[in-house]
Amino acid sequence: MMILAIAAGPIFGQSDAIATYFSNYLSNEGVTKISVSGKAFELMQNIDMEGEEGEDFKRMASQVSSFRMIVDETGKPSKNAAKEAFEKVSDSFEELIQVNEKENTVHVLVNESNGTVYEVLCIVGTNEEFVLASLTGNMKLSDVGQLTKSLSAVGKDVFAETALDPSEIKIYPSPVKKGQSLSVDLPEAMIGGSISIFSASGSQVKSFNVGNETERFSTLDLDPGVYILKTIKGDLEISKKFIVQ
Repeated sequence: MMILAIAAGPIFGQSDAIATYFSNYLSNEGVTKISVSGKAFELMQNIDMEGEEGEDFKRMASQVSSFRMIVDETGKPSKNAAKEAFEKVSDSFEELIQVNEKENTVHVLVNESNGTVYEVLCIVGTNEEFVLASLTGNMKLSDVGQLTKSLSAVGKDVFAETALDPSEIKIYPSPVKKGQSLSVDLPEAMIGGSISIFSASGSQVKSFNVGNETERFSTLDLDPGVYILKTIKGDLEISKKFIVQ
């Protein structure tokens, strides 16, 4: 509620993926549009919030310069819209997280360089709605999941329709030095599923079953580079990137 009070009003002259690739939605009167300006995020940093949670919120707010969300509930095939949106931006953004379910699809993509994320784009398609959410700023890659979760509450929780919250899935440390163990935190719902590791070229290099909420594996047999960890259980599929140095 605090954020909603600050967030009233449009952003003019804002450059983000929504304005660049999906400007047709901005002029559509049937689409819900929500924007938070850079000035609002500056004000958030001065709000008196006690405790560790308050400090974490202010630290994350200091990394963000704008937030924009559009929600299309006009009844169009939303999963198809999400697929088309992903294909439109996939050459310019790197996919960080993907959740595929029978009725829902979530993509979290980043424009990132050397550990600094300049934009996070969330694409969500459900049976009933299509959602785009964009965060711009200078953000830490490690904070992206929590930033997306916290700020999406301004309009609509982009993970609300999924059985799993991607921000609950953590891979650490990343980057990891070759030979070190890598830990993966997973929701209880994924126990009994499988984990597969793929190289940047798409080759599967490792696989094992999920027996615990935290799984650990050695990177001794992984060459330096970018890898994709894919977790699958039934209709649920989640992909997440990690780096071996």
